[in-house]
Amino acid sequence: MAATKVLNWTVYVLKCPRTRAVRYVGWTSQTITARLRQHIRESEMNGRVYRCRWIMSLVSIGLIPEIEAVECGTGETWQEAERRWIATYRAKGARLVNATDGGEGTPGLAITPDGRRERSERIRKRLAAMTAEQRSEMVRRAKAACTPEQRSESARKAVAAYLASTTHEERSAPRKKGAAKRPNPLVVATAEQRHEWARNAKAAHLAKTTPEQRSAEGRRSAATRAARRRA
Repeated sequence: MAATKVLNWTVYVLKCPRTRAVRYVGWTSQTITARLRQHIRESEMNGRVYRCRWIMSLVSIGLIPEIEAVECGTGETWQEAERRWIATYRAKGARLVNATDGGEGTPGLAITPDGRRERSERIRKRLAAMTAEQRSEMVRRAKAACTPEQRSESARKAVAAYLASTTHEERSAPRKKGAAKRPNPLVVATAEQRHEWARNAKAAHLAKTTPEQRSAEGRRSAATRAARRRA
């Protein structure tokens, strides 16, 4: 029987980068950096949600929220932890953009495969309703909201995931297939074509080198041949 995967979760807060006031409490099983990128992407596609409108109000002036982990754990205890942190910040007077008291499992992660498929379908429908210009602008603004370090980290993780999920043979197969379709020009060329290429290469070499440079190259070649004969 397959072992049950343990859910590792993090409760985090989003802060205003100008006032550092806590504006949102959420939970995720991703890294908080990945969750922040996801928040920005979601805000581009869903302007009806208060949280998304707040994030877009920052992105539109070149800022992004600050994200900070406040509690980590495992299992299903994230529900109680999220509710507790939301209640704590509301009691302190924080102007949270959370629409609920937390614990519903909706923000940031669909745990089950069915949930992931439903979320993907919703995103697919939103993208299908957008024009090509709107999608390009959405991608541009999302990239602009990330720092160079965040983009580099995302690229590094993508490469690491690709390397971890494929073998060397699988990664080499496309290159080998492409090479097989492209015959070696020296093999298929006629003798006259090869002589013509050699003459052109020699003429190009003479045009870009001085007599002194060619003499030095000749001496080096002679020294190399002499060394090989001695060996």
